[in-house]
Amino acid sequence: MKIKSLLISLTVIFLFSGCAQLTQLANFASCEFRTTKVENLNLAGVDVQNTKSLSDLSLLTVGSLLKTVATGKLPLNFVLNVEARNPNTTLAAMNKIQWIAILDSTELTRGVIDKRVEIQPNSTAIVPINISADLKEIFKGETGKSLINLGLNLAGSDGAPSSRLTIKIKPSILIGTYPLEYPGFITVSKEFGNKTE
Repeated sequence: MKIKSLLISLTVIFLFSGCAQLTQLANFASCEFRTTKVENLNLAGVDVQNTKSLSDLSLLTVGSLLKTVATGKLPLNFVLNVEARNPNTTLAAMNKIQWIAILDSTELTRGVIDKRVEIQPNSTAIVPINISADLKEIFKGETGKSLINLGLNLAGSDGAPSSRLTIKIKPSILIGTYPLEYPGFITVSKEFGNKTE
């Protein structure tokens, strides 16, 4: 229903503008997305990209992380790569993406990628999303060790994102000077799809 509403809006605007951007956004609406890799995973200044459990860390590092938790914070930073697949024979594009990062049904943070992204015909493109959140602030009832393990388990051994991690995106494109937003957020998980909420 939401995609139908978008197509109706595109048709109405197209009658008045004929812009190539409309085709690019319509193409983007039919793209499929998936999360592919977590990179630069960092907990409170500690590189934990290839660390899967507390036992993989030195006692000194664990102590430092627990000390940070005791101060009331545990900053988490990482890059989540989202792959977009354009099945169309012409360019798909957008000028901005709003996003929401979610872990175990709890919102970690949200933000905006305020730059143009283009996906060539019948091909894919990677959209890196820089995510920063404070695990202590978000998961207040968890112990220090539980919070640390939560951060360590965001990526598998190959860097693939945990199934507990999802992201929602809402692209938009400029039609002249008018921003036209995709209706609703697209939920992105580990498998290609295009589920709109």
